[in-house]
Amino acid sequence: MKHTRRSFITTAGLSLPAIASTRAAGSNDAVRVGFIGLGGRGMGSVNWFSKIKGVDIAYFCDPDTNRIASAKKKFPNAKGSADLRKLIEDKNIDA
Repeated sequence: MKHTRRSFITTAGLSLPAIASTRAAGSNDAVRVGFIGLGGRGMGSVNWFSKIKGVDIAYFCDPDTNRIASAKKKFPNAKGSADLRKLIEDKNIDA
């Protein structure tokens, strides 16, 4: 199957409900957030969420590995992958 931007976005949109973790975060826990798509709006969301107390930017996913590398410069502890299934399968990601 050829991967296109359209198929990536379609798959990502259909997969968002599956990202929810099975563990419930307590009121004192940080929420570990993963982001699919690191274009203009995606990085805008990353920057917005990074300003919220208790949010940990934990995972980046984009078919363009240069975008992942750029995002990891600002958030070096975050994981990154071009394969959104890895983000979805990561049990440490809450949202």
